[in-house]
Amino acid sequence: MLSRPFARIFAADAIVRTAYQMGKTPVLPLFAAALGASDILLGLIVSVSTLTGILVKPIVGFLSDRQGRHIWLMLAAALFILMPFGYLFVSTPSELFALRLVHGLATAIFGPVSLALVAEMAGESASPYRASGQRDPSKGRATRMGVFGLARSIGYLLAPVSAAFLLTRMSPQLLFMLTG
Repeated sequence: MLSRPFARIFAADAIVRTAYQMGKTPVLPLFAAALGASDILLGLIVSVSTLTGILVKPIVGFLSDRQGRHIWLMLAAALFILMPFGYLFVSTPSELFALRLVHGLATAIFGPVSLALVAEMAGESASPYRASGQRDPSKGRATRMGVFGLARSIGYLLAPVSAAFLLTRMSPQLLFMLTG
């Protein structure tokens, strides 16, 4: 079940989720407040990347089914690496809102494409065989998806604590840069 390709996508998910969440909790609300965002705007800034996901995930899923997973995973990786540097140039809440809208593309692309890849891996390595001698692609899929879900949980667990610790030693902008 834990093939080398699975281990790589698991590690990539854990890394990008941890980095992304470090920039979101607790750093993003503190940064938005420091820029002068009102309480309502602060809430919008924190949640706007989800709007990107709602709009983009179905489209990216459709396109990755036709164009392959690799190009979309590379695009998501580039966004995860580059977008945090944009926070260095943000000076107003509206700029932060716009950047968050675009930064949401990283998770909106990576999420469905990585899940499809893991589902495909489960189908390729599934066993036992059906009575007809063919593999049953449903066997092992839930187990693999459950294990893969741990990568996301690791990021959600480690990120807030790590970010809070790092915020005692650096500015929010430097922390955003570190996550890239």
